[in-house]
Amino acid sequence: MNKPATNVQSASLSLLSNTILIVLFTVAGCTNSREVDILSPDKLASSYVELLVCAMDSSRRDTSLQIEDVLLSSGIDSLILQHTLAHYRENPELWLHFISRVNEQLERKDGQNEQQSIRDKKSTPVSE
Repeated sequence: MNKPATNVQSASLSLLSNTILIVLFTVAGCTNSREVDILSPDKLASSYVELLVCAMDSSRRDTSLQIEDVLLSSGIDSLILQHTLAHYRENPELWLHFISRVNEQLERKDGQNEQQSIRDKKSTPVSE
């Protein structure tokens, strides 16, 4: 069955997830201070899921460059990220909301991938 592949995929996703969080914390720690906005759990989750998707694409380049590209395209600089993560550390309920949003978005993406896979199988001609 698909259990071993699922466990491997889950372990890979967990490792990627942890790596991205470490890089985010590292990037966030390398800034000066000024007044900045705090990212909502929804916006942070969307960017995080995008980072996971990019990191899982083996055809893409260096993960640290991917992280930088995703953050820049989302309008997130290291100072905003630093302040957001500091604020979240002081407010655990925000972390819970963030994690919930990440799970919802990953489940939605997984469902979309399954539907696409089914469509691809239906459109592939059967060879005799």
